[in-house]
Amino acid sequence: PTDYFAALPHPMLAAPGARALKLPALPRTGLLAQPLAFEDLRFEQAAPEPTQAAELHFVSERDGLMHGLAVHIEVYLASGDAPPEVSSAEEGSHWPNVLLLLAEPLHVSAGERLLVRTSCELGGAQPRYSLELFRAESRQAPPSSGEHGVSDGGRARDGDRADSGDGGGAETGHCTRLPAGTEWISVGTMGFP
Repeated sequence: PTDYFAALPHPMLAAPGARALKLPALPRTGLLAQPLAFEDLRFEQAAPEPTQAAELHFVSERDGLMHGLAVHIEVYLASGDAPPEVSSAEEGSHWPNVLLLLAEPLHVSAGERLLVRTSCELGGAQPRYSLELFRAESRQAPPSSGEHGVSDGGRARDGDRADSGDGGGAETGHCTRLPAGTEWISVGTMGFP
């Protein structure tokens, strides 16, 4: 939102072509869907796996122009249903949010399904994150028999799902399966640092 950037105490500076911005207190009013966790580090356990991956299924709650993916951190000091002790998504937090920009903004409609595939490489000197965004689109003709997975220049067929259930138990605001005749179309890949 324009008023958010105008209210920042310092001007936003980024290197030309930068696609990962660290922003303070990014307003949640600009989100098109509810946030989902893609990395869960538990420090009471042994060291986390050096490579992690997740699939996040979103349903847009309203029409809007999507500029990228917002990433925030939450720190829980106790188990259970307690709220996080620290959340960079909350107003007044000194922890920045990361905004991973798409190469081009994407118009999304209310109810539109989006998939984000994440991977985290934790084994190096600095963690590296990669996120690929897909949108669900109807295809004109059914695929040939046995066609599934990621193919055709970033298309993932409806057989390439996060679950193998019947699709009837999707959580409110999220989707786990696509209707027949629909495929995931790659929109863009983002990463940081």
